[in-house]
Amino acid sequence: MTAIRKEHTASSETRKMILCALLGAIAAVLMSFEISVPFMPAFIKMDLSEVPVILAGLVLGLKYGMITAVLKVVLKFLFAGTSTMFIGEIVNILISFLYLVPMGLILRNRKDRKTVIAALAGATAICSVLAVFANYFITFPMYTKLFGMSAEDILAVFMQFNPLVHSTMGMLVLSLIPFNLIKYGIDSVLTYIAYQRMGGKLWH
Repeated sequence: MTAIRKEHTASSETRKMILCALLGAIAAVLMSFEISVPFMPAFIKMDLSEVPVILAGLVLGLKYGMITAVLKVVLKFLFAGTSTMFIGEIVNILISFLYLVPMGLILRNRKDRKTVIAALAGATAICSVLAVFANYFITFPMYTKLFGMSAEDILAVFMQFNPLVHSTMGMLVLSLIPFNLIKYGIDSVLTYIAYQRMGGKLWH
């Protein structure tokens, strides 16, 4: 019985890794299809590459969601390189984790339909807020240092679209929180639809 159980576990793990790799590849392709966002600077774009990542975390488990997030970025880099000196890639993975971890914690004890919806909604809200601090302490300092940009230069761009912006933190709160709420809200809805199409079952 022990041998059979081990063989079943190994087989299940293999299936999960195959699906994880497939979702990572789909996510990498989706990263190439970016759309501009109205009332935001041109370099702020939206894509649907988080949908396969969130789906992997939801259906397969937190570990596989994280693996998918890393695979997505690695594959995109291998085929398209980097235009941000790896800053964008690092932050992309970090923000994915900031979504996946709250979702995984909410789903830890219960995995019914209502909890899944609560996990997606909660992760959207938490990630949107935590992303402000990730950008404030990591992204913008690295961009200003590596690309020779000043905080004033970045603020000036955002102020053209939102006159209420007067500081770096204000810029992040007034611009990026709404952006992330919309982005991850859409990602979450599409993930839930895909999850339902897959039978509404979790593999973990």
